[in-house]
Amino acid sequence: MYKWIFASTYKYYSKFKTEAPRFSAAAVITVSQFTTVFLILTLLKRQMVWDFSRYIPDKLIALPIMFGWMAFVYNYYSRENIIPLLKKFDEFPKWKQNFWAVMSLVSFILPLILFGLAASKS
Repeated sequence: MYKWIFASTYKYYSKFKTEAPRFSAAAVITVSQFTTVFLILTLLKRQMVWDFSRYIPDKLIALPIMFGWMAFVYNYYSRENIIPLLKKFDEFPKWKQNFWAVMSLVSFILPLILFGLAASKS
């Protein structure tokens, strides 16, 4: 799933001359994955199933982990991996390319909104 989201995001950012499409696509994937993980952990805590925060000394520890994961995603999608992925993505029908464009937006924005709602103290 994430490879098609990466391809869709890469194609979008490659339209702009000032953007680095590989970095931007890796950033979208990383933020999507981390907000989904934080959403799941927050929901588990809210339902009093498991409080993950007891096991970490500082909440800022997530930042280096996130940047490390982003470096991993960036290196995983090297030029050798991107070229065949984009060729396969270009072979998709237009409706399927649009579907993955919408899915990249949904996987980026929806976990952010749900995490904000779940983490609020209401």
